[in-house]
Formats: sequence, structure tokens, C-alpha cells
Amino acid sequence: MVTDQVQRLEEIANDLRTLSVRMVYLAGSGHIGGALSAADIMAALYF
Repeated sequence: MVTDQVQRLEEIANDLRTLSVRMVYLAGSGHIGGALSAADIMAALYF
């Protein structure tokens, strides 16, 4: 059960990273480092 939850959070964090990269790419500028670093924390806090 816990392993499934951890795996799901990892998938959400990876989705957040993908979305962050796409947003910066589409905007044409931005600093991606902070968003990539915070993805795990955000997934754990909000999901």
C-alpha cells in the first residue's frame, strides 16, 4: 500500500517536472532549476 502511494507521488512529481519544462519552453524564457527541485515537495504536500 505505502509503496503504491510512493510510486504514485513519484509519477505526479515527474508530471510536474514535465509541465514545468513545457511552460518555460513555451514562454521562451525562465529559470527551470527551482521548479524541478521543488516537484517532489509539491507532490507530497498537495497530493
